[in-house]
Amino acid sequence: MGLREHTDAGGIILLFQDELIPGLEFLKDGRWMAVPPTQGNRILVNLGDQIEVITNGTYKSICHRVLPNKNGSRLSIATFYNPGADAIICPASKLTYPSQYRFQDYLDFYSTAKFTDKVFRFQTTKAILK
Repeated sequence: MGLREHTDAGGIILLFQDELIPGLEFLKDGRWMAVPPTQGNRILVNLGDQIEVITNGTYKSICHRVLPNKNGSRLSIATFYNPGADAIICPASKLTYPSQYRFQDYLDFYSTAKFTDKVFRFQTTKAILK
C-alpha cells in the first residue's frame, strides 16, 4: 500500500522506518529521491507545514510519498508533534506573514486540500484566513 505525495499539516514528525522494505521518497528540485531503509534504530525527522509557517518559509515542509512494494509489506511508525487545536500560528515576531490562525482552522482546510500543490495550499490559506 502506498500514499500519494503530500506534506504533513503539523509541526515535527519523527519516523521509525522499515529496516528492509523501501518506498519512502521525498521531492527535491523537482525529482523524487528514494530514502533507503534505515538500519540500527535511526529516526527520520520530517518538518510539517506549521514549521514552514512559523519560520516564514526559512524551513520548508517536506513533500513526500510512499510507493507500494510488490516484494513485501512496509512498516513504519510516525509520531506527530503538532500544536494544540487552539494554538495561534504565526511567524516569529521578527518575521512577517499575513495572518495568524488557529491550528484547527488550518486542519479543517488541510483535510480538503491535503493532496493539492503546497504553494497553492499556502496561498489559499493566506487568502482565507486574512
